Amino acid sequence: MEQRILGRTGVSVSKLCLGAMMFGDWGTKDHDESIRIIHRALDAGINFIDTADVYSHGESEVIVGKALAGGRRDDVVLATNGAISCPRVPAGRCGKDRPAPGWWWRLRVPCRRASAR
Repeated sequence: MEQRILGRTGVSVSKLCLGAMMFGDWGTKDHDESIRIIHRALDAGINFIDTADVYSHGESEVIVGKALAGGRRDDVVLATNGAISCPRVPAGRCGKDRPAPGWWWRLRVPCRRASAR
């Protein structure tokens, strides 16, 4: 897989990025199938995964975390975003289980959810 430097960070990422938006309730509901897709992408050399706290109301990040468990997390660059509104959730809430976050919260929670433990 061809690699590129991510902006001015010096971090090398695959030319292709796996988008995790459709893992969970918004798409592939079967966690095991989603994990197989992620593993296949990693095996093909993709080391760049895009996720966000609003994808399937946080479920996507949980799936990514499960897929990266067992030592694969250190080889992956996770991208997230903090500027998307939270559709279809009650006012003042974002994702399943927390109040509408500030910037720090929006970046910290996805990293914690997707951490491989």
